[in-house]
Amino acid sequence: MLACSFVLLEIGHPGLLYFLALAGGASAAFFASWLGYDVAVQYVVFFAACAVAMGCVYFFVQYIAVHNRKSHRSNTDLLLGKMVTIIDVQSPKVGQGKLGGETWLVKLQGDGELIRGMKVYVVGVQGCHLQVHISA
Repeated sequence: MLACSFVLLEIGHPGLLYFLALAGGASAAFFASWLGYDVAVQYVVFFAACAVAMGCVYFFVQYIAVHNRKSHRSNTDLLLGKMVTIIDVQSPKVGQGKLGGETWLVKLQGDGELIRGMKVYVVGVQGCHLQVHISA
């Protein structure tokens, strides 16, 4: 009965997995009582099974966190390689450019100077600035 209660609590609070570990401990204690052990042994079995289940949950969550990092991409990654048209020059290395109907502040990386009307390519995003190179 207690194990079912913990499973229902886990369904109501998804993502934590703590109640699922407690349900595993309660199931192990039920099995110990079914085998005829006294209450003290059932408590020990409950806490030991909960500790093992919590450890398994911890390592499972850590495994998922490590293996999902590789595929994290954001929408700024879509800007890499896009062509920007310079519409205003504020200094030889800083200006404003038009990309997809939006105006961005651009910073030139490498040699050269920005000139109004020139086409440059996005090589990076730093905050709300586009880092660009002159097209070859």
